[in-house]
Amino acid sequence: MKAFTYRYAVLLLTGTLCTAHATEYLIQYKGVTLGDIDNLTQTINKLYLKAEVTNIIAKLLLRKKYFVFYENEKPDLSNAKFRRDKNNVLLALREAIERRPAHREYPSPGEKKLVLECSDNLCHYVFYKKKKIEGKGKIEFDGNNQFYRLTEIKNGVVIKRK
Repeated sequence: MKAFTYRYAVLLLTGTLCTAHATEYLIQYKGVTLGDIDNLTQTINKLYLKAEVTNIIAKLLLRKKYFVFYENEKPDLSNAKFRRDKNNVLLALREAIERRPAHREYPSPGEKKLVLECSDNLCHYVFYKKKKIEGKGKIEFDGNNQFYRLTEIKNGVVIKRK
């Protein structure tokens, strides 16, 4: 009987830990948490983020279960509110996580470009449109070199680890 109880306790603890890690990041807008991002690493490679809306007011306003922030092509997802990334924030995040360049420029059509500069555990990005700054922010990494937080300064968007 004790062996059964012990095994049950281990399974319960393992399930709780897996559930805790299932949602690793959250997205905030001007200090208000909108939702949880459950799979940042897989979706950022495809240049989109999917967050489950957890804020009650946001749920009422959006009338959708998910909020999807995408760069190029709209992902094929149902029950989601979509918002296009006009300032290449997702590109900056992906490149910072994967390559962490000292200095790199990413040109876009129509006199647009993203400039990304990284050193140690911090990256800064600036998005220019017709030589005018349209967006800027910073991307922080923890002591283990893992993505910790993105802060988009102009619009007050924060993506961070819980």
